[in-house]
Amino acid sequence: MKAFFAILCASVMVLGIVASADAVLIDFEDGTPDTAIDGFYSGLGVTFSNAQWLPSYLGNSLPADAGAIVIGDIFDESGNPRFNPSPSNPIVGTFGSPQHTVSITGIDVGGDGVALAAYDALAGGNLVAYEEFIGAEAGVGTFALLAVSDSNILRFELFQPLSVVPSNGDGVVWDNLEFNAVPEPSTILLLGFGLAGVGLFRRKITK
Repeated sequence: MKAFFAILCASVMVLGIVASADAVLIDFEDGTPDTAIDGFYSGLGVTFSNAQWLPSYLGNSLPADAGAIVIGDIFDESGNPRFNPSPSNPIVGTFGSPQHTVSITGIDVGGDGVALAAYDALAGGNLVAYEEFIGAEAGVGTFALLAVSDSNILRFELFQPLSVVPSNGDGVVWDNLEFNAVPEPSTILLLGFGLAGVGLFRRKITK
């Protein structure tokens, strides 16, 4: 019985490693405000377009885990930094390899809302997952954690789904991007063998 529990605990540990080993959290604290992000995080697996680091005072209030730097869009259709990424001019992130989950927090989410759309291609492709949150008025102090999942996320877009130009003053910023890669087939196979071994061992000791 002790051996069984030892194997079971080991399998649970392996499962935890598989679930978390490829998780990446970016809090954007290592950037320079008012600078385009572009490929700064490419070493972590994601490249941005239409995104810049911003000092946190541009968000009227921040969640407890937010630091001094957040991100926003660079230009709206009028060519002005208005912190209003629209569906036609979103903040875009592309991944170097397929991701399984993506999440990010919208800060000060008002009546124009926030949306996270995930696609299965670096450009174009199919919409594979989508989540949005619509706040009220200017949304000061309203935070929205958006999270999506699919087996093949290669691009995500961040925008205000109800935004209009000119802006109605409902600006939004973003913080704490987290994404998790799709496990390699060999890792899944190894985990399957481990769990199968636990099942066989259990059947053996119960005979």
